[in-house]
Amino acid sequence: MATTTTPSVGAGADDRVLATAQQIVNSLNTPKDVREDMLLIFSSFDNRLSNITDLIKDESNPQSRLDVAEKVIFRWDSSRHSAPSWDEAPNEAAEYLTAVDEILDLLDDLSIRSNNEIIDRAENAVQVAMSRLEEEFRHLLIRNTVPLDGDMLYGSIRRVSLSFVSNEGELDEEFESFGEVDNESTCFHERGGSLGDDVHVDLVNSEAVEDLKVIAERMIRSGYEKECVQVYSNVRRDALDECLVILGVEKLSIEEVQKIDWKSLDEKMRKWIQAIKIGIRVLLAGEKRLCDYIFNGSDSAKEICFNETAKGCVMQLLNFGEAVSIARKSSEKLFRILDMYDALADVSPDLQSMVTDELVCRDAKGVLAGLADAAKVTFAEFENAVRSETSKKPMLNGGFILLHDM
Repeated sequence: MATTTTPSVGAGADDRVLATAQQIVNSLNTPKDVREDMLLIFSSFDNRLSNITDLIKDESNPQSRLDVAEKVIFRWDSSRHSAPSWDEAPNEAAEYLTAVDEILDLLDDLSIRSNNEIIDRAENAVQVAMSRLEEEFRHLLIRNTVPLDGDMLYGSIRRVSLSFVSNEGELDEEFESFGEVDNESTCFHERGGSLGDDVHVDLVNSEAVEDLKVIAERMIRSGYEKECVQVYSNVRRDALDECLVILGVEKLSIEEVQKIDWKSLDEKMRKWIQAIKIGIRVLLAGEKRLCDYIFNGSDSAKEICFNETAKGCVMQLLNFGEAVSIARKSSEKLFRILDMYDALADVSPDLQSMVTDELVCRDAKGVLAGLADAAKVTFAEFENAVRSETSKKPMLNGGFILLHDM
């Protein structure tokens, strides 16, 4: 690693002005001689640009380009200096990304392939930069994750449901325990997930999404796609787990479900029915759009990232459905099992269209089939219970009538 000295505050400011002026002019895609003229005109307006003539002379010199970019990269090296956070220093962040782009452009330039010293320095600078960008990517995700407001979400769904209730229909009783929410207090971003395009939630603060996208682009271009996807998946997977907790979904084994008394199990089944709808159509739909936007430059990253992020949330929901489907059957469970089957069947097309992980898709189909079988067995139990009760009904003459005689 080339040794560098930390520039003074004034020198750092001048470097940023120079880099910004050059970035603006280069972004215009004008011929080289026109860019040089523009830069020279800039230098006549501000003495901080007095060194720009040297910059023009050295523009075609890989050594000089690398020197300037290295200075920016190592100034932000968190292992040696206390660097400002990304969202606290937007100008410095933009300068940093420009330096990263400059080094990547150098590495793409075949003309420097014979200069091992420049290549080694550039690759080392990229490694330092990617470590920094990975750290910033993680911190941006964590700091800007939006906690799920369960009461507001359920209140919004309740209003949407009310607007679609037919004259004969009734509002799901699950919503009765949630109070009304002031319409003016409900503000969601367009990137959020939705339930029938009527209910939206922000998953990540919209102000940070663009920053996440530009960092992901640099990491993917540098060959650090795997690291970027892993950071995103880990952070967002934990966030979705928290959402399930807020929605009342617990991690329960089959044995634990077997031991739950009917009243408690009935409540958990009711919460699961709403959670499967919200989880797929609001949370995962929003997560899919978020992944697609942030990892727009890589189809493989979009697919892997979403599958890895969604898997834990989906499997936790499916595990409870499976536990119910194979638990002891009793007639009082019939209508709840039917409701669970209907809810999962309703969101299955959405799930299959978003998640491409074959294991998850196969498990979802298996749980749906299991709930169908459980409903049939439970219905038979219910029928037997009715037969038993009916067979004991007294006749007018004081005797009993048998069901098979009816």
